[in-house]
Amino acid sequence: MKLQLFCTALLAIFITGCSNDRQQAEKMLPQINLNTEYPEKEIWFQDVADVEYIPLETTEKMLFKGSIVSLSKEGIVGVNRKKGDFFVFDGKGKVKCFINRKGGGPEEYASMVQPIVDWKLNELYVIDPKSRIYVYSLDGTFKRILETKNIIRERDICHYTDDQLMLFKEVPEGGNAEKIVPYRPVLFLSKTDGQLDSLSYLKRHNAFVTATFGEMKGWNFVPVLRNYDDKIYLNDVASDTVFFLNKKNNELKPFLTRVPSIQDEAGGKYLLIVEGITPRYVFLKRQIVQVDLEKQNEKNENRYWVYDRQTGEIFQPIFKNKDYSSMEMRNRNFEHCSGSKGDHFQLEAFRLKEALGKEELSGELKEIAEGISEEDNPILMIISFKEP
Repeated sequence: MKLQLFCTALLAIFITGCSNDRQQAEKMLPQINLNTEYPEKEIWFQDVADVEYIPLETTEKMLFKGSIVSLSKEGIVGVNRKKGDFFVFDGKGKVKCFINRKGGGPEEYASMVQPIVDWKLNELYVIDPKSRIYVYSLDGTFKRILETKNIIRERDICHYTDDQLMLFKEVPEGGNAEKIVPYRPVLFLSKTDGQLDSLSYLKRHNAFVTATFGEMKGWNFVPVLRNYDDKIYLNDVASDTVFFLNKKNNELKPFLTRVPSIQDEAGGKYLLIVEGITPRYVFLKRQIVQVDLEKQNEKNENRYWVYDRQTGEIFQPIFKNKDYSSMEMRNRNFEHCSGSKGDHFQLEAFRLKEALGKEELSGELKEIAEGISEEDNPILMIISFKEP
């Protein structure tokens, strides 16, 4: 009996010790207070990053109007989501091909939201409809369809390994579900045969942006999967913790936390969204949960912040460009901080010509502006943030 009591007491001490260690570790994590107004801070891009400019070649068939979805040394892919267009350039911005497989045929997508590119396999992946993924080569040739067997959030798709995609399963109860039955939402999907597996992470709560306009009401789910420089982060806004996924053992490790808790009345007013991650900066957004579209002229409570991993500071960034004197990036969404090329901005040709006339440009950017016309494709400004 004494031995049993001793073992029970020893186990209790061990559990308490583990709990204390876990609590201590959580205290050491970066903590973002969503009820705080952090100060503004000016930063020159050139002081914290390498800046590169890539003019996208303009041809009659390649007049690019849209956004960039993949940027690497191997190439650049842009899309016009509404029209279903893909624009493929090489790593220096030279035209390679134009793709459009939108339609109603068995090898065509009806729409696209967040396509991704695998440069190693030379493949393009498009979710459409939500339960299947169309796979094409980068010349537009249809290759296969991957059945996810689940309704997948269209903005939650990324590469996990050379052989697997990572997906996030939608809430079974649909957009109105405020309470959900715990389930495993993170899926691994084989790129070749569609075999499915899941991460052990359990989703126990739900959180989303609710927008109203008079009596009309709608919901918008925030993307959860974040893939930066080949690292996966799990930013479930219904959780107080953002996790980093260790690919070696599929283990989730805490990356940063928020206060107050999303489950508290004081904290439920805002969501914390990770917009981008670099070696030094973590770009964050405080998103108000209840959005009244009839009152958009009132004070906007959304905030864009930076957490400086080197100094521990949190601030509202104002980024400036030494090559473009009037350029200021306030409250900018840095969701493109990914891969070897870092983040990017599209500098429209007509705006550069205007800035050139006002003598606001210098260096390489000035030389590029002197050699383009107002109707040309945009110039990509590539921001590769330096190691601290």
